[in-house]
Amino acid sequence: VHRTITVRFTPIAFYFIRIYEATFKLSSLVIVLVLLICNPFRRLFGAHIAYALWVLPLLKLLLPFQLERPAVVTRYVDLPNTYDMLPVYTSPTLVNNHYIQLIFWLWLAGILIFSIIRLINALKFNQLLKNNSRTCQLKVNSGVLIKCCNWIKGPIISGLFKPTVYLPIDFEDRYNTLQQKLILEHELMHAKRLDLWAQLLFELFRICFWFNPLVYLAHSKFQLDQELSCDYQVLKKTDTQTRIEYGKAMKNDLSAVLSPHALNFFYHKHERFIMLSKHKSNKITTLSGLLFGLVVAYPVFTQTSISLEEKSVKTHGTVVSYEFNDIPLMSVVMLISESIEGVNDLQGLELLQGINVTAKAEKVYAFDFLDTLLKEHGLKVDRQQGLWQFVKI
Repeated sequence: VHRTITVRFTPIAFYFIRIYEATFKLSSLVIVLVLLICNPFRRLFGAHIAYALWVLPLLKLLLPFQLERPAVVTRYVDLPNTYDMLPVYTSPTLVNNHYIQLIFWLWLAGILIFSIIRLINALKFNQLLKNNSRTCQLKVNSGVLIKCCNWIKGPIISGLFKPTVYLPIDFEDRYNTLQQKLILEHELMHAKRLDLWAQLLFELFRICFWFNPLVYLAHSKFQLDQELSCDYQVLKKTDTQTRIEYGKAMKNDLSAVLSPHALNFFYHKHERFIMLSKHKSNKITTLSGLLFGLVVAYPVFTQTSISLEEKSVKTHGTVVSYEFNDIPLMSVVMLISESIEGVNDLQGLELLQGINVTAKAEKVYAFDFLDTLLKEHGLKVDRQQGLWQFVKI
């Protein structure tokens, strides 16, 4: 008589559910947290501290998870009234069903479509810059190229490996000398801080989790904090007159070309104009902000989360395939209960005496399987923590 319970892994589905879990249960919660606290942090501690908070969702996504196939733990359980030993696999697993596979391929299709759209836009954008740009007379000692472009209406910086600042043709006529200096410092600060790489990283995050609306909201807020933080770095040691000139330059009515891989001087200019007076360097305030940021991050990264698999084990049992031939129902109950951690009290077992079962199925939840067998014989089980109470229906 063949009597086994086996667990079968589905790596693709497992990885997909882990990504889904990381997005909605973990990173999404951290994104909500950052969205709630970034404005207070910005006002109290400065834009640079608020910008630093956006590393939390990424770290929460990357640190707790290693997308590895879990090791299978094998145990043997003695069955009453039989000399057989049945192998039981107790690792958390996921069922390989068509719905998960369909969702998985839809997710991949979304990533592919969004990636193609972003790539095409980037290629078109770069080609337009290349075709409409020429070397500019302005020179800076930063290793960053400066070019004039008749296609754009505002200063931008673009290029991951070779950052280039592109200026409108009338840049020198439109802005005075101090304003030109401040605008260039702003764009060069983006290059110095590798903000274009940060934008790319967030863009990849957004592409991977295109189905999560929170990511789109977070992207807009991230861009705002990035610009405010850059303003802070440029203005933190300047006087009032310099801030006034910076504000005049920023209030320019011209709109800039928007691109996911370029940063321009007119991103979120209204919000940035309001914050001009608050960009002041203060070491005590900065240290306080970092300290409060650590206080916020501590529970985020130390709290033990319950995974989808663990919740499934608690509510439905492990995912199993089974084949039983005229085996006592009592043996099946003992087998399943022994495979679940924390089940130590079974009551009403006398109702199972004399009942044998023959059944075969693949990739089902153990509790659902047991409930079906019990129902066929007019029985049910009430599960309360470590207690299972068997009663008649």
